Amino acid sequence: MRPALTLGAVVFALGACTGAQDTRQHNIFDVYANVITGGYDRRIAEREERLGREERARDMAPRDARGARQEAAVARGEATRLEQQIAAQRSETDRLAREIAESRARARMDQQRLAQLQRDIVSLQDEQRRIAAQPGPSAQARQDIEAARQRQAALQRQWDALVQATPRE
Repeated sequence: MRPALTLGAVVFALGACTGAQDTRQHNIFDVYANVITGGYDRRIAEREERLGREERARDMAPRDARGARQEAAVARGEATRLEQQIAAQRSETDRLAREIAESRARARMDQQRLAQLQRDIVSLQDEQRRIAAQPGPSAQARQDIEAARQRQAALQRQWDALVQATPRE
């Protein structure tokens, strides 16, 4: 056979190719063209690569699901810890509010006790002036002086208790 005739046959054969990508629509010339150009091999390689990606994705799905479950568990744990911290803070804030309210009540009570103590001291001072104004020593004067001394000691104890009950800042 002559080379020109052979070349002409090849050109004619390639010209008859439909160029169809779907192998069901190929004619004999498309088959030869795909064999010569490696079209079949490329499509096989592409399909194998796509299959490999899909298999890797399928194989990774359980790992991804485990990872997602672990992340969800970590997030739930963190949420629980945050809720506990908030509860502890709220409890501490409530305790502080109660202490402040009690302190105010105690301060009012202390102010009342202090005012009463001051009135009692003024009364004792008046009593001491009255006793001092009595003429000469007498049994009554000694009793009044002893009663004033006991009253003064009682007022001192009240003052000490009030000072001790008052919180220092």
